[in-house]
This record gives sequence, C-alpha cells and structure tokens, in this order.
Amino acid sequence: GRKAGRLHDSLVPELLQVAAGAAEPRETTTTALSSALSIALCHAHKHAPPDARHQRAQILTLAATVDDTRQYNSAMNCIFAAQRASILVDACMLGAPSAFLQQAAHITHGVYLQPDPAAEQALSQLLISVVLPDAFTRMQLRPPPPHDVDFRAACFLTAEMLERAYVCSVCLSVFHRGAMPECPACRARFRPPAVGRLGKRKRRGPTGGDGSVPAGDPTRATPPPSASAGAM
Repeated sequence: GRKAGRLHDSLVPELLQVAAGAAEPRETTTTALSSALSIALCHAHKHAPPDARHQRAQILTLAATVDDTRQYNSAMNCIFAAQRASILVDACMLGAPSAFLQQAAHITHGVYLQPDPAAEQALSQLLISVVLPDAFTRMQLRPPPPHDVDFRAACFLTAEMLERAYVCSVCLSVFHRGAMPECPACRARFRPPAVGRLGKRKRRGPTGGDGSVPAGDPTRATPPPSASAGAM
C-alpha cells in the first residue's frame, strides 16, 4: 500500500500535467504513435523469455492527443505485428478518444480505458487493477465495460476517415476513390477494367457445339417459353 501510494504521488500528477499541456492549442498536437509502438515492440521482442508461450508481453499506451490520420498505415502495421506476436496493447486516454487505440485494443484483446475527470485522481489504482494483470488473470476478473470501437479507416491520400473505401490488393492501403492506374503507396499497377460487352458463348450441346439435342429424345427437348414470361 505504501509503494502504491508513492507511485500515485509521483506518477499521476505528472501524467495529468502532460495531459493538460497537450490540451493547449499549438501548431502540432499529435504524437508519433507508430514510432512509440515500434519501439515498444522492439523492446518486447528483445526481452522476451525463451519460453514465452505462457507469458505474453503487454504494451500500455497513455495518450492525451488526437490521432494523426497520416500515421494510419504505420500504426496499423504495428498493431497487426503485436497481434501476430500475441502482445496485448492496452490504451488509457487522458484526452479525446482515439480510433487507432480502440482498434489496437480490440485486435490484440487488450483494454481500452477513457476515465472521466473524477476517476483521473485514482488513475494509479485503475491501472494496477485493470492493466497490470496478465491475459490469464484477466479471464478470472470482471473487465470494464467495452467501448464502441470506431472501425473507420484513414485514406492514404487525404487522411480522411472513411466508412467505405477502396483497398489496394497488394499493400492494403485505403483510398477514397478507385480507378487509379497504380497504387500511390506501393506503386503496384492495376489491370484496367475490360471495356465493351463480351460476345455470347454458344452453348455446347450433348453431341456437338451447335446446341442441338439428339433427335427422338423428348426428355431433353427445350420447352416452349411460357406465355407469362414476358410479364415477369
């Protein structure tokens, strides 16, 4: 209890001060989320135990700034790398909600927290009770209520969050429009769509390519068109 109190007195005021400073208007109010996740993944792989089947690494992200949609591709690459390595990504937002970290927590089975201002004073207790337990221990605990996940993707060209978009089949980059000769992200060239109507292929019959049926076989004869077919 005494150690937790010292942790609270030394950590929480600094975090709240950082969050208050991030809320002030300035030219750039975004952080390099993808860079932070990349460094955390490198440390997780470097210090992973030889037998990591029963011990999964965890990444805690504390953020107080808005998402930078220009980092969508790099951030999602880090998130999928963490999912492949079975690394939990937990997020605690001290400011505006983050669609990137919502998706990161959802994909990696982590926890996404956005405490209200009244609960920020007990931030250390919240992190110890919710984030500190490993994946196996969390199965025995009651998790906090889930948040609605924003699954929108950011356009590679305009950085606009999109609900419907075009996706490159090579690098999976997202775009707000299609019909492009090549992907601006990976430079993969797309095959242009076929122009014009294709000719009707002649139906091959049982005895040849003229579509005829054997004479004297009434079971294979084509029935006449129904009189009500035109009204369908």
